[in-house]
Amino acid sequence: MESEIYELICQILRRNDSLIEIAIKQRAKFEGWLKFELANELKKRYDDTRVEKKVNRSLVDVFANNSLIELKTPNTNYAITGVDKTKSRPITKNIKDIEDDIDKLKKNRSGFTNRYIAFVMFPVDSTDYQKHINCVVSHLEKGTPICHGHVIINQFKTYVFVAKVF
Repeated sequence: MESEIYELICQILRRNDSLIEIAIKQRAKFEGWLKFELANELKKRYDDTRVEKKVNRSLVDVFANNSLIELKTPNTNYAITGVDKTKSRPITKNIKDIEDDIDKLKKNRSGFTNRYIAFVMFPVDSTDYQKHINCVVSHLEKGTPICHGHVIINQFKTYVFVAKVF
């Protein structure tokens, strides 16, 4: 299902490129919007799709096909032409939030078919962000299935990552 989630997120981003460009230029997170777009696509396939499902006293972003999905849209603080330089959050804080979501999913093993972490990192330009991706990957189990790649929104590069959490 990680490849299905990955493809759906990429399709949503491409289909809404002018909207995403606004978010990228302003370094504005769009997790809430993306959550509903993803849920809408998953609902076409899985009747049990829900957002903000309560699981063991915490909320999980998306539930579909008896699977849990945590979603993030971490903005970066890299200097990129055409992107607001005044608004950013340290990338290390965003990565810590992703790792916290992975830990939350690890605690919710029983009763669910699968658990997934998904994020869209933006904007990215050089390879500097790869060290942060390596931190996320090291927080996952060795051999974890991962789907990832770049989506270009107009002239801006984003990085989409989806992984199964064991």
